[in-house]
Amino acid sequence: MRCASAIWSDYVRDALNKTSTQQFMKFAAVGIFSFVVDWLLLVILTEGFGIDYLVSTTVSFLVSVSLNYALSMKYVFEHRDVVSLVERAQEQFDEEE
Repeated sequence: MRCASAIWSDYVRDALNKTSTQQFMKFAAVGIFSFVVDWLLLVILTEGFGIDYLVSTTVSFLVSVSLNYALSMKYVFEHRDVVSLVERAQEQFDEEE
């Protein structure tokens, strides 16, 4: 009979090898990285350059969201078929007619 730690380690190994778990870990890493960029940019713009905090917040947020989107599309969601919104909308419109 196998001990509990061996069974647990097999369970964890199997869970970490799943595509959905790997995708979630990539998603979390991208989110943390985007947060750090957002925070650093906010501090640098506000404290370093003396820009008003409302402007700094807006700029850092927009940069962070754009970075998060780009990194997610490149590294997190690499296994999905990319269909543009226009193509999807056209398909739905054609089906309704």
